[in-house]
Amino acid sequence: MFLKFNIASEKLKIFLILLVLLFIFNSESSFGVGIGSSQIIKYIDMLPEASYSFNYFVSPTRSYPFNYRVYLEGDETLLKFFSVSQSFFSNLTGRGYFNVNVAFPQELPPIDPGLYTIWVTVKEEPIGGGGISAISAARMPINVRVLYADAYIKASIAVPNGNVGDLLSVNLKLENWGRQRTTCYGSVKILDGSHTVIKALPFEDVLVEAASSENVPLVLDTTGFLQGEYTAIAEVYWEGKGSTTASTTFLIGNLDLNIKSYTEELKAGEINPFEIVVESLWNNPMEDVYAEIKLESPDGKQFSTKTPTYTLDPWKELTLKGYVDLTEATTGRYKGKVIVHFDGKSKEKNIKVDVTSKEVVEAPAPAPTVLGLSTGVFIGLLVAIIALIALNVFVVLYFIRREKSKKPKRSRRRK
Repeated sequence: MFLKFNIASEKLKIFLILLVLLFIFNSESSFGVGIGSSQIIKYIDMLPEASYSFNYFVSPTRSYPFNYRVYLEGDETLLKFFSVSQSFFSNLTGRGYFNVNVAFPQELPPIDPGLYTIWVTVKEEPIGGGGISAISAARMPINVRVLYADAYIKASIAVPNGNVGDLLSVNLKLENWGRQRTTCYGSVKILDGSHTVIKALPFEDVLVEAASSENVPLVLDTTGFLQGEYTAIAEVYWEGKGSTTASTTFLIGNLDLNIKSYTEELKAGEINPFEIVVESLWNNPMEDVYAEIKLESPDGKQFSTKTPTYTLDPWKELTLKGYVDLTEATTGRYKGKVIVHFDGKSKEKNIKVDVTSKEVVEAPAPAPTVLGLSTGVFIGLLVAIIALIALNVFVVLYFIRREKSKKPKRSRRRK
């Protein structure tokens, strides 16, 4: 019986292996599909009788022929004006090229002004056959700007960071999202950290054509400014019919830095790392940045060190790291100072550091073991053994019942 069971068990294993291999060979692997274009499209305008055409390509990643479908998704009112030159590629192995064409009528349909998105989608289409197939898709957007009937201005503003005394270019952009031209005027106000207006830059008579944009050239003189963060607010008006605002923040720097933090606890009897975090307040790189650390113990002993030299990037933080030799030091509250040198200047900060006794590291107690193994490993092995025993019992019972079912039943004799 035991020999029969072993033979049957081996047959069962071979059957399962063949079943898994058959599943793998009969299943399609998971691949992807890509879509690309040689054109960068920010947006297109919905204008009477306007037409556009864009080039795209399907980029398969499968190494054998496959089918691909091309279709468009988005707002139903706009979709009727879009079409693709080829909606299906059969048995494609390399790139497949197609166009998306747009043609708006002379009489535009009613649709709320704004920015809409039409998606150009490519999806894999199974050729047929059995197995499991992972279908992938890819898509790219075409943004459509639906304009207002009259002039409608949208503004954006950007001001670069600078230093005290710099002349900064204020980049004010006016976009007309309407079908009528208009003339704009207004000003850019500069606010300091307390939200007080400290300067105004007026502008007037800027003509912005329909569905077009204009840049307003303005210059900000930062002479007399203090180091800090400022806000620029643009107030724009057009022909008495509307107004809009835009804002941004920017930094004005001075050749200075902040000492933000430092190591506040050290150990007596050893060499300690000492870190100082500094922050640039300057819009240019700072060269030759290093720090001196000077400490004095309660009994008057002096300890000092220096950090290596670094370069500090504009408006960034940097950690200066040195080492303080306290092998002969006693515990207590130490007074001292940190002196940070940068670009020929220096900045000091008075500090207090706690020097504590060196910690004695005790060896951890040994973890409990069973038969030389850790408790976790022993429990894991025990669970695995029980699971194997249960599996073998199940298989033995299965084949015993199978053997019994094969034996012919005896017929009863008549008396």
